Amino acid sequence: MADIEHKGVLIFTLIYTIVTTIFLINLNQLNKILLDGGYAEHAFALLKFNDYQPLEYFFVTMILSIAGGILTYFLYGSIFRCDETSPLEFLVLIICFMLVIVFIILLIYFIQNPIFQAILTVLCLGGIGVTALNSR
Repeated sequence: MADIEHKGVLIFTLIYTIVTTIFLINLNQLNKILLDGGYAEHAFALLKFNDYQPLEYFFVTMILSIAGGILTYFLYGSIFRCDETSPLEFLVLIICFMLVIVFIILLIYFIQNPIFQAILTVLCLGGIGVTALNSR
């Protein structure tokens, strides 16, 4: 693993993995609190929970997903630029690429229930309200 570019991408992947793992654990705990507290049926109450904490988690999820997309782009480039590197480095880059994809999928899965559903409900109700007011 002599190429400095690959080391940088691998270090960023390690940092991304640690940060995303900690975030997913916290997001799962928040989801459990929201579902156990009966907030899933009340979109506005869910979004206001603990000073709009679900919205903060939603925005962090978006940031981590975008960072993961950028990271997959660089990993993909590193995979195809490692012509002369060892098979071990190639394998590590492939595993990192797949790991980041899995984390992006987990982020989407964990945010969709119940937080994203509440955001969509509020947006739909807001859209209906704006349409009703504009149609007068």
